[in-house]
Formats: sequence, C-alpha cells, structure tokens
Amino acid sequence: MKKEYIKNWILNALTPTKKINKITASSYGLKHICEGSIGIYVSNEEIIDAMIELGFIYDGDLNYYFNISKIINDVVFKEKLGSNYDNENRTFNKKAKKIFI
Repeated sequence: MKKEYIKNWILNALTPTKKINKITASSYGLKHICEGSIGIYVSNEEIIDAMIELGFIYDGDLNYYFNISKIINDVVFKEKLGSNYDNENRTFNKKAKKIFI
C-alpha cells in the first residue's frame, strides 16, 4: 500500500520533462515532500525505486536527479497513511497546483 501511495504522489506532484533537471529537488528533497503528503516516513531508496519503475530518467549517485519540472504540485491525500509528517509548512512554487486525492 505504501508503494502505491508513493507512486500516486509522484504521478500527481511531478511533471516529466525531456531532460534531467538538477535545479529542482533531488530524490532526497522529493522524499521529504512525499512524506508530508502521505504522512509517514519515505526512504530515499523508495522514491528512487518508484521513480525508475514509473519510467523517469535519472542521474546521480547517492541522491538522484530526475527529468522533472521545477514545479512540484502540493498533493493532499484525503486519507493519509499516518500523521507523523505534515506538509502544511512547506513552500510550493506559485505556479504549483494543489491536488486533492
């Protein structure tokens, strides 16, 4: 179930691009934003694995960069997996959408 939440977050929060973007968040930054949306701990490896399974291209060693837009949408799950993490205080790009799932 956790993996499905992570993938659902990726599909709604991130927009694929043609080139790898090293200006936006790395896998480590993405994991923190994802945690806030789903409410439980997400490892760097879980984000990397899910991104690769979904077909994103990447570059990196420990922290990966992917072919994603710099705009990361604020995904709000109606039912979170937990309540240990909160993304209410995160700052999102003004062009980002707030998506309710």
